Amino acid sequence: MVLDSGDSQTILSTMRHFMNYRKTTQPVGHANAGSVFKNPQSDFAGRLIEAVGAKSWHVGDAMVSPAHANFIVNMGQATARDVLTLMRRIRCHVFQRFRVLLRPEIRWIGPGEGGTEGTWENLWYGEGAGLQEPCE
Repeated sequence: MVLDSGDSQTILSTMRHFMNYRKTTQPVGHANAGSVFKNPQSDFAGRLIEAVGAKSWHVGDAMVSPAHANFIVNMGQATARDVLTLMRRIRCHVFQRFRVLLRPEIRWIGPGEGGTEGTWENLWYGEGAGLQEPCE
């Protein structure tokens, strides 16, 4: 990688600009894992999630960010199960309305609650049930 040199004041100004932009478009100040879903072809996950009215939905202390719908924030003591349950609810509503299946962008590590039966894969796929209709 090669870095170009530049004027320190210009670089600082550019950094400030991007930090301010991030503060207005992303949930800075709350614990989160970044973008939750991958963008589907020719659309944006955040737009689809917002279009189903999911901003501020919550399960336990996991909440869809009011600042950016493709972020789930921890409002205190959210568990992995809270986040996953909320993700499944979002995915179901988006699929029912737009027939677009959102794919997770975040990666889960390790088993969930309850050993192998509670792995995130089993929780994500609804213990083998796929998309639940009607949505939870």
